[in-house]
Amino acid sequence: MNRAGTWIRTHGRRLLSENTSPVRLGVAVGVGVFFACTPFYGVQLWLALGVAWLCRLNKVAVAVGTQFSVPPMIPFIVFASAWIGEWLVHGRALSITRDQLRSTNVKDLAAQIGLAWTVGGVVVGIAAGTTIGAIVAIIAARRVRRASLNEDPWNPSGPAID
Repeated sequence: MNRAGTWIRTHGRRLLSENTSPVRLGVAVGVGVFFACTPFYGVQLWLALGVAWLCRLNKVAVAVGTQFSVPPMIPFIVFASAWIGEWLVHGRALSITRDQLRSTNVKDLAAQIGLAWTVGGVVVGIAAGTTIGAIVAIIAARRVRRASLNEDPWNPSGPAID
């Protein structure tokens, strides 16, 4: 048990602290949010982790970013993506009623709005990922700045007293 606990602590710390400069942390969360907005449900996390691995981003931050598409947010993400995608692909507003949604099976609905949803998902993902990633980077940079201002290099036991 001791060996397993040591392994978990060592690798857990490494996972949480790898590539965590404020900007890289913001990019990692932004990548996760981007994939959360795509219609690739079921593989969003794996796609995002693959990009995190390729780009050497913090995998925990990317995984946290993919949680943007939690069930209460999914209808808003899908609607915004399909609506924007319909404008970009077909040049018209999305025209689908609640009754059509209820009466159409998922396969037919995906065929009907799949392309628009995918294109719109990329646009919504870029916008949401950039915005949320920037917010995370700004917050992380402020925290780093505050932590460095509170440290006293001559007294390692605590913060400086003004």
